[in-house]
Amino acid sequence: MPTRKQDPETREFRQGAYASSAEFEHGILGNLVAARCQKLTDPEEIAMLWWLQQASWRDGGLEKFTQDLLSACPDLIGTAAMHCFGMKPGKFYSADQVRVIRDEIVGDGRDSFPLRGEMKASIWVRLMDTDRAKEEREKAQNLAPTHPEKYPVEAFQKVCRLSANGLADLFRQAMVDPQSKSLRGGIWFAPSLWDALWNLRETERKTARARIVETAISRQVFEELDFAYETRSFVQIEGREGIGKSDAARCWCDQRPGQAVYVRLESGSDETTLYRSIAREIGTACSYQRKAVEMRARIQDALQSGHLMLVLDEAHFLWPTSARSERATPKRLDWLRTALIDFGVPIALVSTPQFFTQQCDRFRKAGWNANQIQRRLTRLVRLPESLTKDDVLAVVGRYFPNIPVRTAKEIAGVALFSIGYLTTIVSLRKRFDFLRVRRPLIGDAELLREILDEKSIELGLAMQPANEPAAAALQPVCRKPLEAIKDRANVPARLPEQPVLSVV
Repeated sequence: MPTRKQDPETREFRQGAYASSAEFEHGILGNLVAARCQKLTDPEEIAMLWWLQQASWRDGGLEKFTQDLLSACPDLIGTAAMHCFGMKPGKFYSADQVRVIRDEIVGDGRDSFPLRGEMKASIWVRLMDTDRAKEEREKAQNLAPTHPEKYPVEAFQKVCRLSANGLADLFRQAMVDPQSKSLRGGIWFAPSLWDALWNLRETERKTARARIVETAISRQVFEELDFAYETRSFVQIEGREGIGKSDAARCWCDQRPGQAVYVRLESGSDETTLYRSIAREIGTACSYQRKAVEMRARIQDALQSGHLMLVLDEAHFLWPTSARSERATPKRLDWLRTALIDFGVPIALVSTPQFFTQQCDRFRKAGWNANQIQRRLTRLVRLPESLTKDDVLAVVGRYFPNIPVRTAKEIAGVALFSIGYLTTIVSLRKRFDFLRVRRPLIGDAELLREILDEKSIELGLAMQPANEPAAAALQPVCRKPLEAIKDRANVPARLPEQPVLSVV
């Protein structure tokens, strides 16, 4: 709906007028959650609130999150006594049990279950001495003998579910209101709420862990990120393209919801692009109307408390790229140091090999004191140049399960001879899924063979991989099919000065 009131007959259509409609509202702001967490001392509760804040920015917001929570925990709703007495469908609670459950209900619902011989009267009727109050008491006394002696479990569940409709609002209150009660204590209609949230969060962590194939690269990335988080340090991880370092960093952050944030930096020479990339991931205001100074202040408010770790991929975008920029200081990196690193915020940069040191030397020539950032760097880690044969085959097995070993080795061989390296395997899978729908009459093995032939011809004469050890371990399966395909394509056996593709 439009945000400004206009005459329906004369108003003009302006698409920007709908930008602040309720339908476009986003999640809870990270800087507000940081202020709330400043009042807490329990690390687990702080992580839980930040996880809820991250969930509020997902599609569907907290309403969708609440629905997923209730679907995952169908027995969550119910008072402590109801869980103790049992909630099997069709069960009836005795009069004594009803009295115990009624005392746990908060709000008007506790007056909805009068027993035989009791009066159903509101508090003001019982306390006020007016003619209307007398009439209500007499009416209640006349109806008292007709009240039931027991109630079904469904009647109490209905009252609890009505209160559970406001569970999303309760989460919002818990994230920003310093006077709100801790979620650890549960609430009257869901006493085991904390355990339910914990289990759902653990499920997300396990799901994230299952999305990645464990390799030597991922294990090393995980270990370095663990070190940075636990010691609140600043680390730099360098590695060649295509070996899986970005996927490992993203997976590590996904396994720590409410504790770490993965940010893939975007290209751009202005500070606004950097701030918007970070603000979008931590959930602070980052609209196009926001100035850089506004986004920067909110990012600092959200992160300087140190509750979140920041993992910045494509870290080379922290540096200016133009030749003229060497005359100035790298403002983005200076801001990272003075606004976050100096406040103890755990930071991990992920970039290409030797990039950090080279850039520091580049700007040092212009008079920039690179020692200020380099001395704060706790660890500079260089990942291995390539993966082992078993690691490559493990990745192939994830994307192409239940295929013959020889075919898996051929796919691994194609990956080793490609610039994309592991991303080549993903590309082959995408091509296979695309053609599978359009060529339903062709068998999987035949279709996969056709795709491998296309990719091998595309590689041409680049027959020497950069990952020599892994390629040697796959011989002769890796190399001979490529040579045969080259012959079928009538490609000359040799070309002078033919460049070799670097498998990275």
